[in-house]
Amino acid sequence: MKWILYLVSFAVVTSASAKVFVDHDRTADFRARRTYAWMKGTEAPNTLVEKRIRAAVDDQLRAKGLTRVEGEADLHVITHATTTTGSRLDVTNYGYGGYVGWEGFTTWTPGTGVQVRDYTTGTLVVDLVDPASNKLIWRGVATEALGINPNPEKVSKKVLKVTRSMFRDFPPPPPGATSK
Repeated sequence: MKWILYLVSFAVVTSASAKVFVDHDRTADFRARRTYAWMKGTEAPNTLVEKRIRAAVDDQLRAKGLTRVEGEADLHVITHATTTTGSRLDVTNYGYGGYVGWEGFTTWTPGTGVQVRDYTTGTLVVDLVDPASNKLIWRGVATEALGINPNPEKVSKKVLKVTRSMFRDFPPPPPGATSK
């Protein structure tokens, strides 16, 4: 019984955490980049969440020494925020097998439970584009289950968590340097 509880607890913990991936152009040098400007992307379905996304990205870039400007900048920031909904079918089968009794081999009727679970997954993409070449040089992607009716306060906390994770090792090492 303890083993089953452990597995269920592990599944809940691992499914509740966001998946964050970061990639960058290994030839791009981020050392001289000091300013950034926002460009139009795919806004979050909820305008309040979009404001929170922008504030979280602003906070992370500011903490890394970059300054937000209007107009010409060393980097363009573009975000894409989407949600998708789906359903998951959970089938539980408690087939207990059988036994040999007075009447010969007897089987127990298996207990089967079927449950349909609806879910919403949020995806946040943060792109940093070189304005001179108009090429993507850094990308952070986060996906996380939000529940079927996402609570805006919880979504805000998740946005903060994933942006911190995305920008943890920003800026990337200069070209030719070995990364951690």
